[in-house]
Amino acid sequence: MNLEFILLRILHIVGGTVWAGGAVYVAFILSPNLDRLGPDIRGSIMKAVSRATTSFLTGAGTITIFAGIALTLRMRQNFFTTWFNSEWGWAIFIGMVISIAAIGLGGIVGTNVKRLAKLSSEIEGRSPSNEEITNMAAMSEKISYISKISAVLVIIALITMASARYL
Repeated sequence: MNLEFILLRILHIVGGTVWAGGAVYVAFILSPNLDRLGPDIRGSIMKAVSRATTSFLTGAGTITIFAGIALTLRMRQNFFTTWFNSEWGWAIFIGMVISIAAIGLGGIVGTNVKRLAKLSSEIEGRSPSNEEITNMAAMSEKISYISKISAVLVIIALITMASARYL
């Protein structure tokens, strides 16, 4: 029994599960339902949970990616020389690239969430101007759109990685 390999697999699988599940939940359940409640309620709830959610999902994604890289380097001898010579190598490579793209988009979401929170704080206690309302709506829409793309990419990466073993 190789304890290092077991711990890396646990980190990779649990991290990926948390990342994928959280991303799908936020993008396709939480956000759309908050949108239906209106900007005041959505803003308050997102302000309360967005920083923790962004940090949590980014952390899970980072753990998943680094544990996956470590696993890849330990699973196959001479991996880099056979990277593109097997279906397994291609699947792992594609999944890795998609995962990195997904976490990059998650970073864009996080940046926009911070901007939206800052704008929301600036207008707290007063009526927002039409320009501020327009900016907040545009940022919310951008966050929602990119979150959905990121969640789909994470699911595609998960499917790619899960199927690699059987290729």
